[in-house]
Order: sequence, then structure tokens, then C-alpha cells
Amino acid sequence: MAEAMNLSAKALAKRIAWHERLFQALGDVPELRLAWWRCVKRTLQAQLTNATSAKLQVQGVKEPLPLSLAVHLRQGQPTLTIQLPRAFGAAPAWPNLTMVQLRQESWGTGLGLRLLLQGEGVLPAQLQLAIAKRWKAVQLQPPVFERISAAKWEVSCCWCDGLWKPSNLDQAEVKTWAIDTALQVLEYVLVLKGMFAELQATKKP
Repeated sequence: MAEAMNLSAKALAKRIAWHERLFQALGDVPELRLAWWRCVKRTLQAQLTNATSAKLQVQGVKEPLPLSLAVHLRQGQPTLTIQLPRAFGAAPAWPNLTMVQLRQESWGTGLGLRLLLQGEGVLPAQLQLAIAKRWKAVQLQPPVFERISAAKWEVSCCWCDGLWKPSNLDQAEVKTWAIDTALQVLEYVLVLKGMFAELQATKKP
């Protein structure tokens, strides 16, 4: 089929995937999806008062589309990125959270979400184990740790957040759902920052 259409197999696969996403979105309500993401953004900004920036973007959309964020949200990969201040003078000695990112990883009946927490400093193996145990104790999803450089790290986790059927929801229900999701993200952040504070407290003379 690719040869008949004068396309590479990779290009054809991308085109088929794009149309599949478009078909999946037929029962969607783009304005409610956009309202959901904007409410998550507002809630996190209200809680993370020291944030330096907050951006809602859509990744993975290469086909020409109308210049509408609502339409892009259902055909690409929504990503909310919140930047936090760097700990000047403290890194790499102390771990410090510098970025909170939430994005939609998958399509289907639910919102397959991935949370990425990125920071600077050093996360020793003992601290990683302690973080994993603490997250498990409060019933959060298991974290995955990755070292980006000598003084840069990231922690990620995935979960499926409910069933996305906006045609059956009203604005108030969408808002409540979004706030609940944002507060769950905040729980991950607070547990992580709390453990960093404990580490610093134990090492102070």
C-alpha cells in the first residue's frame, strides 16, 4: 500500500495513526477537554505560588490543522509544563525540584497520564528507595528514576485518570475532575519536596 501511494512505510504508518486519532475524537467535545487542561493548570499555579512559568502545549501534531488549541488537544499530546526556581548555590549538593510536567500518554477510554518531576542536585540510591517507599505508603504510583547528568535527575510515573466521556459531563463535573487530578499531582510534588527537606534537616550541623 505504501508503495502504491508513493510513501515510505513509516510515513504511511504515521498517516494511519493520525486518522485513527481523528476517528477516536469524533465523540469528543474539544472545548471541554481544553477546559479540563486549563483548570488543571490554574489549580497547580494557585498551589505552586513560586512557579516561574506555566505552559500548556500540544506535541506530536505535524499535519496541518486549524489554529485551535481545542482541536489540537484531541489530535496531539497535551503537555502542561510548570517551571520552578532553581536553587542557586545549593546544587549539586541538595536535590531541588525545578519542573513539574503532566502529559497525556495514550488515547482511548481513559486519560493515560504521565507525570514527570525533574530537578537538579543528586538523588542517591538510598534516597530513591526512601522516596519509592513513601509514595507506596500513601498509595501513589511507583516512581521511575532516571539520571540525566551528574547534577540533573527526573522521576516519572503513569496512571489512568478516569473515563474521558465529556459528552456525558457538564462544565461543573469537568472542573471537579480537573481539580482532583491537579491535587493528585500536587500530592506527588509535596511528598517529594518534603523528603528533600527532611534530608537537608538531617545533614545540617
